[in-house]
Amino acid sequence: MKTRLGGGYLMERRPWTAMARAFLELIAYGLRVLLSLLPPPPGCKAIY
Repeated sequence: MKTRLGGGYLMERRPWTAMARAFLELIAYGLRVLLSLLPPPPGCKAIY
């Protein structure tokens, strides 16, 4: 997760914008993991 956030440093200067960015990155990461666990819809090939 730290790698996705730029090695532990964020480009935002204000703490609340950095916290919001980290929160959104965490949500996106969670959705990516969740979607990778779900089976592909019928008629589509799985992409790994």
